[in-house]
Amino acid sequence: MAEEVELYAELDRDNLAPDAHNQQICVRLMVGPSEQFARDHPQADCHVLLVLDASGSMDEPFSADHAGMTKRQGVIAACNALLPELHAQDRIGVVAFGTRANFLLRDAEGSRPENIESAVEQLRERMGMTNFEAAFNCISAWAAEHPQGSRRVLFLTDGRPTTGSWDQVETMNAALARQGVVVDCMGVGTGFAFDQMQALSGPTNGRTEMLVSPDQSQSLFRDMLGTAHRSQIHNVLMRLRVPANRNDLEIYQTVPENRYHQSVQRNPDGSADHMVNIGSLSQLTQHRFMISMRVTPDAGAANLELLRSRLDYSIPVLQIDRGQIEDVVRINVGGREVVDGTVTEEYHAASLMKHELEFRGLVDQDYRRAAKVLAAMRDIAQTACPEKVATYEEFHEELMKTHKLTRDQLNRLFRVSSRTPVETAAQASARQASDDLKAPF
Repeated sequence: MAEEVELYAELDRDNLAPDAHNQQICVRLMVGPSEQFARDHPQADCHVLLVLDASGSMDEPFSADHAGMTKRQGVIAACNALLPELHAQDRIGVVAFGTRANFLLRDAEGSRPENIESAVEQLRERMGMTNFEAAFNCISAWAAEHPQGSRRVLFLTDGRPTTGSWDQVETMNAALARQGVVVDCMGVGTGFAFDQMQALSGPTNGRTEMLVSPDQSQSLFRDMLGTAHRSQIHNVLMRLRVPANRNDLEIYQTVPENRYHQSVQRNPDGSADHMVNIGSLSQLTQHRFMISMRVTPDAGAANLELLRSRLDYSIPVLQIDRGQIEDVVRINVGGREVVDGTVTEEYHAASLMKHELEFRGLVDQDYRRAAKVLAAMRDIAQTACPEKVATYEEFHEELMKTHKLTRDQLNRLFRVSSRTPVETAAQASARQASDDLKAPF
């Protein structure tokens, strides 16, 4: 039954000239629940696991502007702010990690918020170093105990791992993605690495956030819980097939977060396959992707196939274990060409992530080349997303002046690139819809 899920495409032009050669085409691909399904099933109960850094550095000030509150106190306050938002049937777990990790709470009912508050208070105990591997061992155990439904992990740290195996973390995180668990990653302070947080949130299609104030922490925790409450469609996999002779293929995600998909596989016949783990679909927002390629029409062809897409998903509330929907995107050859500039602009905004990845590889090795990439990003932003220009200019000047950027500056830069204007609008709409849908449970 495909009417619960929508999968459709928009092109940056409606026709292609017959004599076009190596012409760039941009496809905006949108995935989400249908309006009718979202109205009929607005909310769901969920499983949420709070995975919280309890290392000694969490006793440092939350930020220079909030020196009166430690990071530990801010996180505890953010967790407690979730309590009024819980549904009675929600199940909540809490993990604290440092050198080791352990469950402070394994499976509490949302109807007993006092149990959750008591568990979170235990976060006040220091736990040594920062071991992501130990934390993900607990996440994996929790996921095995809750194999179905809306499952969301809120992973928070103030630093980078100082012990444990990063390879094991990536392996466990990939397994969580295959199980449909969503991992949202949040960093607080100046010691964490935003790009490393993105590496954790990416496989499960979670969000990456930088916490700059205690109030923002509370707002984000509530927002992420609200997304979990409105996720009824799970285990969503999107498979893309692009025919041969489609050159310079690029695939980006723009919502809920700007990402560049590098691992596109070419088959022996020249076609390309790519699979995206979307995870869960919220009732409040669409997932959006941009696919760019260069094409040359076949002689005498009336239309040209650009890509085939297929979604596989499950909807527990409807007892659908293996739903599926497919679509083929074509462009007409011939006729008057009408260009949709919004698709092109969204592509250029998304393409900043490709340049950012190049910048990451250069910034500690060759500051001059890194500065040139940053200047190119600034030029793209001039028309595609002008709200980012000032940030790129600021850090370009700093890089040319000091020949380096601090970790805090890099975090701010990476956060700006990972956001798109359409994503900002979608989140604002989602928050408003979330407030409108709230009802006592």
